[in-house]
Amino acid sequence: MEQMRVTPEQITHLEKNEVFVFGSNLAGAHGGGAVWVAYRKFSAVWGQGVGLQGQSYATSNTQNDGDVSETKLTKRQQKKLNLIKGKPTNTGKQMSETLSVSQCTIEYDLNVLQVSDILKHEGKGNDGVWVIEY
Repeated sequence: MEQMRVTPEQITHLEKNEVFVFGSNLAGAHGGGAVWVAYRKFSAVWGQGVGLQGQSYATSNTQNDGDVSETKLTKRQQKKLNLIKGKPTNTGKQMSETLSVSQCTIEYDLNVLQVSDILKHEGKGNDGVWVIEY
C-alpha cells in the first residue's frame, strides 16, 4: 500500500508519481497559500479553478459557483478598488506610490481582480481606465 504524504510545511518538490492537491476558487485566481505554491511550483493554470493541471489538482473551495458578488476581498484588494473608485485612471505606479507597496504587488492584485471578473481595464496602457464590475 502506498503511503500518503501530508505535511504542515510547505511542499517544494514532488516525486513523479505525486500530485499536489489544493483548494481553489472557481475563477482559478491562484493568489496565496497552497494555490500560489501550486501555480508557481507545480504548473497550476491561472484561470482554471478545478481539475488536473500539470502536477497539481485543483478542487473547488467556493460555494458560490463563481458568483463574485459574494467574493471576499482582501484589505489590500479593497484599498486598490477604493483608489480606482476615486480615480479610474490611476496607473500601477501611482497606486504603488500611494499605498507604499511594490509595483509587482499592485500588478499581482490587479490581475487577481481581473481574472475574478471584479475589475476590467479599458484602453491601452496608461491611457486606459479601470472599470469596477461588481
